[in-house]
Amino acid sequence: MVDDGGIVLVGSGPVGPEEGEEGGAGGVKADFLQPIKGPNVDYRYVRIEENYSAGATIVKEGNHGKWLWVIADGTVKIIKETPKGAITLARLGEGCFIGTIRSFLYGAYERSATVIAEDNVQLCLLDAEALNHEYSLLSEDFKKILLSLDNRFRMININAIQAHIGEYSRELPQDKVVESQFHNNTEFYIIREGTADIIGKGLKGDVNLMTLGADDVFGKIPFMAFGHEPLYASVMTSSPFQADVLDSAALQKEYDNLSHTFRNFVFSTATNISMTTKLFYHLLGHT
Repeated sequence: MVDDGGIVLVGSGPVGPEEGEEGGAGGVKADFLQPIKGPNVDYRYVRIEENYSAGATIVKEGNHGKWLWVIADGTVKIIKETPKGAITLARLGEGCFIGTIRSFLYGAYERSATVIAEDNVQLCLLDAEALNHEYSLLSEDFKKILLSLDNRFRMININAIQAHIGEYSRELPQDKVVESQFHNNTEFYIIREGTADIIGKGLKGDVNLMTLGADDVFGKIPFMAFGHEPLYASVMTSSPFQADVLDSAALQKEYDNLSHTFRNFVFSTATNISMTTKLFYHLLGHT
């Protein structure tokens, strides 16, 4: 069953904080487009298995689709078309997901990248209804965290593409200030009012990674790390600005109680963000 197009969730399964936090400019390595691999496939949410031959287009940019897969065998390449030619955003191997949280929340949506099989590939089509049901049981704060992380991933992808075509603005915000109160290595926040810019610590200077708004989260996420704040980026806030501290212990417990498939899916977002951030720094010449 070929999907109509695809934006991808690039990533592996759970890794330790020491691994996940190497996404800053200092963590960029020349092999960041080596295939990413995740944990073994959990078959509890698998509906069917599908096979694709080398060179087959699994997902086509610009079309609509809702399928969500995990790769059981083989490698796929994620390609984005730009005015200056195609760019490879990632190469995914066994255990990685193809699709985002929108696949099981919003149904068919326009895909923003093409997925091509590099060799013979076996995919496991996941049960979107089961994932949607598990999502519905989460706390409102946890739901907002997942949506905010998906938003962060999409924004860093956009910036990487802008850097590729030479249209990324390197200027830092002039109307915001660095707030020392949000540079606590243990607290986790949700924005209630205003905006916050995440300023990465590039090898050749500061880099504006993205702008977060109401209901977005920032700080030390208890169950994942991807090389942004608090260790590898600072936070600049608007005026006025308000953010509340989230209960990290409760959120960690909620994460631990997720099914194996959903937990790997959530944690894959950390790899998505980390690897795309490395690509972004590379395209800006910070490697």
